[in-house]
Amino acid sequence: MNSMVEIFHTGEARAWNGELATLPLDKRQVGFLAEYHHLLECNGDGCAELFVYTEGDHKFLYPYMLNPIKRIGETEITDELYDIQSVYGYTGPIASVRDEAFLRRANDAFEAYVRDRHVVAEFVRFNPLLQNQELLPFAENLRTFPDKTFVFRPLDGTVNTLWDSIVPGKKRRCLRNCCKQADESSEVAWGCDTSREVFDAFVALYLKHMEHIGADDYYSHSPAYFEALYEFLQTRGTLVWMRYQGRFTAINCYIHEGATVYYHHSARDVELNAPAYLQSAHFMNGLLHFVGKGFNQCLLGGGRTRDDDDSLLRFKLAFSKETAGLFLGKRIHDPVQYERICELWAREFPHLTEKRGSLVLRYRFEV
Repeated sequence: MNSMVEIFHTGEARAWNGELATLPLDKRQVGFLAEYHHLLECNGDGCAELFVYTEGDHKFLYPYMLNPIKRIGETEITDELYDIQSVYGYTGPIASVRDEAFLRRANDAFEAYVRDRHVVAEFVRFNPLLQNQELLPFAENLRTFPDKTFVFRPLDGTVNTLWDSIVPGKKRRCLRNCCKQADESSEVAWGCDTSREVFDAFVALYLKHMEHIGADDYYSHSPAYFEALYEFLQTRGTLVWMRYQGRFTAINCYIHEGATVYYHHSARDVELNAPAYLQSAHFMNGLLHFVGKGFNQCLLGGGRTRDDDDSLLRFKLAFSKETAGLFLGKRIHDPVQYERICELWAREFPHLTEKRGSLVLRYRFEV
């Protein structure tokens, strides 16, 4: 059977998204879109590509960020070398069918392509809703491993069925009481929109929140990223906000495509001493907003750590008992060059080997 390999970039968004649109609805996740990858290009995360392998009506799609390896510390890399990794979020490869013979040929074509592009290594964040780490079990050099437990919330049905399916007992009564208190308080207001006023408030709260929790500098993102996110939200998401005593106290950012919503960013006023019940009420209002709008699930994410007793994970489990595992993957495409640059990195940054030495793209870290 005739086969074809095509590569698309975010400047070809219509063609890129057209390939995604050939897949079943449940696989058309927001993180696979060209516009979403453009957000992270604006953040400086690399050049986005979509690899497409086609045989008749069968398709294999794999989006990723491509980056050159130009320097390790003070040492310039004169060879033309690259690595690839999944975009910030949860993607990995997807396919229209689970036919092993087809997937083997697709994987062979992908590996041949990245070798020709001088790709040394690959890091993948798979999609916990699609469980696509199971797509290529025969790929001998692809190692997959579990990372965290994620929570997702079914959204089909009505507001009443959503409430009825909340974890029963004391937690449900407590959550209902939180929402009741918020609804009855004259000091609380909430809504959903993507206006410039709300977005600018979200960015300000988000950046202050990241600073407060001591997040890695990466999570502060760039001004260009936030400007692109504002445009993205006009058609692909919304901001669920809450005011307390006239001030924005919390704003959550949701993005969506097809039938799935993603809880993408959250921000809260760390200086405002708001009642504790508002956090639960705000989170529940976000879920209720999407009921009856054609969505069937929302990925809430996991905890801050891998600990099953993580406080953020426990908070999310109060809203749904449905969980899925997040898996990561790594693949070495050029073992000789990979070993060379990793050894060079270890010599340049010996103090980082204990902290970063297990990461496949460890040579990207200088702190």
